[in-house]
Amino acid sequence: MMHLSRVEIKGFKGFKDFQLPLTSGLNVLIGENAVGKTGIIDAIRLLLLEDEYGRNGIAESHFYKSFGENATPSESFRIRAVFSDLDEEERVAFLPWTEGSDTATLTLHADNQENRRGRYKRTLWGGASRNSVFEWELLDTINCIYLPPLRDAEAKLREGRGSRLARLLKNLNRQALKKAKESRIPHELENKVNAFNKDLAKEGPIADAQGLIRDRLKDSLGSVFGQDALIQSPKQILTALWKACVSSFTQRWIRIWIRTFSETLDKTVLVTTTSSIWQRFLLN
Repeated sequence: MMHLSRVEIKGFKGFKDFQLPLTSGLNVLIGENAVGKTGIIDAIRLLLLEDEYGRNGIAESHFYKSFGENATPSESFRIRAVFSDLDEEERVAFLPWTEGSDTATLTLHADNQENRRGRYKRTLWGGASRNSVFEWELLDTINCIYLPPLRDAEAKLREGRGSRLARLLKNLNRQALKKAKESRIPHELENKVNAFNKDLAKEGPIADAQGLIRDRLKDSLGSVFGQDALIQSPKQILTALWKACVSSFTQRWIRIWIRTFSETLDKTVLVTTTSSIWQRFLLN
């Protein structure tokens, strides 16, 4: 199955000319602060237009600048991704990116020149030819989800249609969701949520509240216009439950995600951490 096997970076952030080989499955980048771990992640996100990089685009700080006294930013930067192990179906789908080879490539080039609106021109192409017609549909088939650092996990993984949590669940269950939609049969997760709501309403304070609301509606509107009350798991409760889970995210959180990705995905998973944190993780 197709996966990201190499990233090539020239003139981007702290990288003058850099290549990083990757393997299918879990990859861990270990290093101290300010050595370029986040820069690699940013380069991949920018190339694949992940999340805010698809909206905000390129900034002046993205262009490489050495630490010399009279250093100037690079005139351009280029980010190239190489995808390997394409199966027969993927070879056909990504033919414009393969140029007849067994690997597919995607390249982003940006010049350090702002237009009148303060934006930098970017050129994105697949394969060897920069002048080829770019098919955006192919880019949309590549799943890229950034899971934020633990320090802001509560903000970035909260509930919502566009949240990273929702996107992660959707991508992990893409085929199952597609089959469920085509067959018009609810997905297993939907059934579990519906069953959870029904269990909440059977007894206890929620059932008492439903009965009280139903009786008040009938008293106010009569039996004809009075409506039955249905209390389900509200967004506030789910948010509180999720925050409780997030607050307990420590090394156990890292272990769960690494094990989940390693066992369920034949993709490229890239994790960055400082040396000290990784040592504590290995020891526990």
